[in-house]
Amino acid sequence: MEKYVKHSLIKEKKIQRRIYQETLLASCANKNSLIILPTGLGKTIIAVLISTYRLKKFPNSKIVFLAPTKPLVEQHYQTYKNVLTLEESLLTTLTGSDTPEKRNKLWKKSRIIFITPQTLENDLIDNRVSLSSISLMIFDEAHRAIGNYAYTFLAKKYMEEADNPLITALTASPGNEEKINEVRENLFIKNIEIRDEKSNDVAPYIQDIKIERKFIELPKEFKQIKLLIEKKLKYYLKELKKYHFVKTFNLKEINKKDLLAVQSKIQAKIKSGEKNTEIFESVKNIAVAVKLSHMLELLETQGLTSLNEYFKKMKAGRKKSDLVIVNDEEMEKLEKMMQDLISKNIDHPKIETLKQTLNEQLHENEKSRIIVFIHYRVSAQKVVEVLTTIDKIYPIKFIGQQSKRGDKGLSQKEQISILQKFRDGEYNVLVATSVAEEGLDISECDLVVFYDAVPSSIRTIQRRGRTGRKSPGKVIMLIAKGTRDEGYYWASISKEKRMKRTLKELQKNSVDIEEKKSKISSKQTKIDKFFKSE
Repeated sequence: MEKYVKHSLIKEKKIQRRIYQETLLASCANKNSLIILPTGLGKTIIAVLISTYRLKKFPNSKIVFLAPTKPLVEQHYQTYKNVLTLEESLLTTLTGSDTPEKRNKLWKKSRIIFITPQTLENDLIDNRVSLSSISLMIFDEAHRAIGNYAYTFLAKKYMEEADNPLITALTASPGNEEKINEVRENLFIKNIEIRDEKSNDVAPYIQDIKIERKFIELPKEFKQIKLLIEKKLKYYLKELKKYHFVKTFNLKEINKKDLLAVQSKIQAKIKSGEKNTEIFESVKNIAVAVKLSHMLELLETQGLTSLNEYFKKMKAGRKKSDLVIVNDEEMEKLEKMMQDLISKNIDHPKIETLKQTLNEQLHENEKSRIIVFIHYRVSAQKVVEVLTTIDKIYPIKFIGQQSKRGDKGLSQKEQISILQKFRDGEYNVLVATSVAEEGLDISECDLVVFYDAVPSSIRTIQRRGRTGRKSPGKVIMLIAKGTRDEGYYWASISKEKRMKRTLKELQKNSVDIEEKKSKISSKQTKIDKFFKSE
């Protein structure tokens, strides 16, 4: 028989009792804590439990729940609204779409505030709100708390101003050891709680996720275009090597990230006053090299539509690096080859593999919900156009709010509406950029397709975590052979292994999980008295 949390602030039979959630509550209710927990295990519910504890302990206080995107803010708000007995008017979402006056009014009357970090940062800078009465600040997707991201500023301000501060930071994928340590420092973390798929107390709740890789051969026409770009890129790398800005022109040993680092180094030299022929030549050469490297990535991982759009932007551009590329004889030859292939409706072979994959999935289960992750918006649009022509596939593009030239972003309302229609089955394929990677709880999603690989372990884990939340799921990765796709795939695997080793080391230094469980079960702690099962 299932047991449920009983508490005056929690609706009856809304939260099932799970020992790991109560263990985490006991550990994190009074100490700044980083909770690292696999996706689908209810990080938001843990936040709910800590929130109710703090509201009881400090009856006149408020809770702030920070989430990096508006859809996530809305999702967490809905979860709290569905499980808490608090009047709905005491819970509110605040984003940059609301006027400062409205935000100020809602802040004053609310008990629990769900807000994007940039919005709160702006309100604090303009002295519109005070953090003194906040007894708990929750940082969702806490791995973002690095560098100049708003989380860093907010945590510092909160710890300085609050009468009774407590930080709870949540993530499924914290990154490497350096990032974990930076997050700990920036969020004033004193306690780390780590669970993985093999932890005894969470293993019964983990859903199986089947992962399949599909390796795709590039057609000979692509390889001809690829050789043209590589030849030109090597030329500019040789020029950069002449002045010792790069160590090699071997394309297997240098990537776009390396080139961007070189570009920053050259720009730093100019800012410091270093001006000579070598520097000025290298400014042009590195700018061209970065763009050629990007062209290569688009061809290999996205296809001709994306490459053609990028080429058109360069032709319309006025930068010297754009003109150097588009006016080059070899690049003019490349453009002609590209246009010939597009006129024959030839694009990346991934598209055919994707069509076959989706048809097979919907044949097995016509009620399937599928997310296709694509890094670039142009490719996402192309895929939606292709899939729209196929019977029983109802795709929709899901992108961020930022509008770019000729590409309007989605408003918060549009994003929320699309996600609801996806849940309801009006659309069965969500073609999404990175905006859908973090935290979105789409429990019906039973297949995730990586249209392209990403070199980040965090993003790989986040993408994978959109399936297998409440039932078994499947992940299919489309990988173009001998391309950036393969390199990015193996890079993410390597980084994830290193991250897991780091987490194991952290676990060794933390209190034993079984010891924590025994503390809850054998002693009448305050937490035990606070929650009573039926």
